[in-house]
Amino acid sequence: ASGPAGPLSAVALRIIGGGISVLFTNPLEVLSTRVTTARPPIKGATAIRQLYAEGGVRAFWQGLGVGLVLCLNPALMFTTVERFRDAALSLQRRAERRRRKAAGITEPMSAEHEQLSTMQALLVGFLAKFATMCVVYPLIRGKILLQARDTKGKGLLQVLAAAVEHEGLRTLYRGLGAQL
Repeated sequence: ASGPAGPLSAVALRIIGGGISVLFTNPLEVLSTRVTTARPPIKGATAIRQLYAEGGVRAFWQGLGVGLVLCLNPALMFTTVERFRDAALSLQRRAERRRRKAAGITEPMSAEHEQLSTMQALLVGFLAKFATMCVVYPLIRGKILLQARDTKGKGLLQVLAAAVEHEGLRTLYRGLGAQL
């Protein structure tokens, strides 16, 4: 039977679509990152020549593996929102049961305790985005570092370790504020 995709199917389709998109857009992202981070500034043609000299055609797909892993970000965000929402609803129900017990109310709770208020939903969304970005952002930062400079074939973990060694642990989260 055909019909709307369930939540897991929708997440899987987003991941697959994101992966296909990354395969085609990664060369443009590498080029854009190189042009915008170069000091002194360089033109696109110069960046293309530099990238090709550094690693041939493969250089245009630097950070591809990380990009593919980052396709999981929406799934992680979706899961985090669901978990935080469930926790908030559980706390809300528990507080209402205590209040009702203290007041001697015995009738069943209404359905309003099964929904978050607009403000609660906003807070859950913010906290989920913040938690997800704190976990995922070092990968985003590493991808940018891979694309922005000649890494001489080093992988993500090697590039991140070198950045931490030279700039400290805070470098993993440089630019996080703009993402939030």
